[in-house]
Amino acid sequence: MHFVRGFAFAFCAACCIACSNSTSPEPVAAKEIDQLFVFVRDWPNEYVEIDFKRTGGQSRLLMYRPPQPGVPRILLDSIGPSADDPPEIVQLLKDFNVWALADSNAVGAACNTRQGGWVCNPTFEDYSLVMQVTRRGQTRSQRYTSLERSTSNRTARALGDFVFAWSRKRAMRSESSTAMRTEDNL
Repeated sequence: MHFVRGFAFAFCAACCIACSNSTSPEPVAAKEIDQLFVFVRDWPNEYVEIDFKRTGGQSRLLMYRPPQPGVPRILLDSIGPSADDPPEIVQLLKDFNVWALADSNAVGAACNTRQGGWVCNPTFEDYSLVMQVTRRGQTRSQRYTSLERSTSNRTARALGDFVFAWSRKRAMRSESSTAMRTEDNL
């Protein structure tokens, strides 16, 4: 019985040390990010997902408006595969330390492991950002909620605003190219 308790204590201590070491906001070079998934919601009208992956020296980016009740998933943009990263991803990775934002105990995040287990504070009908970042085979995930409040994490809010501005720009380009094709067919 004492062996089991001792093993459990050693295991928990090792996990706590690993978690405390992972909270450092070390800068990560953009080229080290293998995958980035971001979902941003500003309830009730705006929802956007970006899915960026690097594999075999090629990068690919998909931007969606996620499905909503009665509305299908809509592809807003698709870039790649290409040897060069899309300029918006280059800018995003330059302006935001997504690795630090996705840390399990990031400041201002809705989820943390401070009490041992993974605990998230649920919210609804707000401005939220959910992200998953993979670097060298290690994956981090995090969620930020109530970003519309002045007390929220400003960096997470700025990332959400960046993604929304990017999606609006893509949607406008898509609408204008559709309008041009329609005029050409008349």
